[in-house]
Amino acid sequence: MKLSKPALQLLALCQLAAGSPCKPSSSGSSIVPTTTIEVLTSTADPTTTLEATTTALSEVLTTSFASTTVEPTTTAAEASTTTTSISQAPINLIINGGFEDVTDRSSWKKVTPDGDLLAVNNLVHSGNKAGYFNGEAPSSVEASMGIKQDISASTLEAGKLYKLSAWYMLPQSGCFGLFLACGYGESTFALKTELTPYTMTYSQAERTCSWTQDELNRGPNVQVVGDCFRVQFFLDDVVLEEVV
Repeated sequence: MKLSKPALQLLALCQLAAGSPCKPSSSGSSIVPTTTIEVLTSTADPTTTLEATTTALSEVLTTSFASTTVEPTTTAAEASTTTTSISQAPINLIINGGFEDVTDRSSWKKVTPDGDLLAVNNLVHSGNKAGYFNGEAPSSVEASMGIKQDISASTLEAGKLYKLSAWYMLPQSGCFGLFLACGYGESTFALKTELTPYTMTYSQAERTCSWTQDELNRGPNVQVVGDCFRVQFFLDDVVLEEVV
């Protein structure tokens, strides 16, 4: 169809009045995303933004790893210190080994009825008391004399080694040897330590002992004993402990 000149002039006037082609208006939903993208990209360079984000994330991760590495190290050191500080001293199986408890009249006893056993407060090795034995044979024939302490079999283990030690003075001795010994029942072991006679200062005697199960069943003990016409000795700080 061919438009006349007046029609063409009318169409041009319509375009000028609207500022755009004469067409129905639209909500233009596709325009908003386009405008938004232009605003974001115009305020920051995409490459710069990515690099800054990566650097910041790297710093956060580095700081976090450094913090978690220090804490386990400190905890391990503390645990190690606690473990190495634990220790246990050997247990003395002798009761009233220093004769300090004067009310205890059952731990120590005489090997035979001969002689007297007392707790004295002079001529001690340590503490305030020491044991003192003074005995004489009832006839012209020597007699077995001395003192002993029974040891609870439940505190000993068959076949294990134990060390017996004691401090003593032996100012008078009419014996065929006075001995520090371990034993069972009424017997002593063949291996025993002889005490040096006529001593006016304290000396230490030691002996290692071991019991069989049969000997433990018969009643283990420790003794200071000898066959004597007469004897006088002081005893202090007696110890029986497991050899470790």
